[in-house]
Amino acid sequence: MAAKDPHAQIKELTARLSACETRFVRMNAELGKAIKSLNEASDQGSLAKTELYRTKVEEFKKDLGAGAKPSQFSVNDLPLEALTETVTPPADILTRGR
Repeated sequence: MAAKDPHAQIKELTARLSACETRFVRMNAELGKAIKSLNEASDQGSLAKTELYRTKVEEFKKDLGAGAKPSQFSVNDLPLEALTETVTPPADILTRGR
């Protein structure tokens, strides 16, 4: 079995990292918008309307369980699973502890 070219490996890993960073930036922006909306709702005394501020978050790791699907990402050639959940930040994220 021939070893992979180190330059090709670096290029591949850089591309994967870039894709992860892009996804993180998008999720972070969505989370920022949701938090801003929550803060505005709190300032207006309408925090009961938090259902309006639900957002989707995608998790990537091993053995996510039921509902998980294979993702395009891997770490050290081990495939990761993806699970998309809808949450109301920050309460759902803090209480789930993942």
